[in-house]
Amino acid sequence: MTTTQAPSSRLRIPKQFGRRPDATFLPSATVEEEVLTEAAQVQHCAAVAVLDELAQRDLQISWLAAELDENSDHLRRKLHGQVSASLRDLCAWGVVLGLSTVNPASSNSNLAEVNS
Repeated sequence: MTTTQAPSSRLRIPKQFGRRPDATFLPSATVEEEVLTEAAQVQHCAAVAVLDELAQRDLQISWLAAELDENSDHLRRKLHGQVSASLRDLCAWGVVLGLSTVNPASSNSNLAEVNS
């Protein structure tokens, strides 16, 4: 899989990425499109949670970028689905903001106790 697409391109209305939890994703005709859509859905859900939390706390994306030592414009582009975010990015957003919705495994104590 070598296709590079903006995650927001998998939405019927790309400007809803990170902004509307009920945004509609395009149907997938191939396995590669399905993979891109699923990755976009994960990033979109995390972005919605992060942007909602920032708004509730009256914080700007630039604040989160500073906490993460990341370029503010690049973080804004990730949150709006213009570029892909890594799994590490999604986890970092959740850790900084204390959002288990971004990293649901952190709230599952059973996963932490696998080796007990």
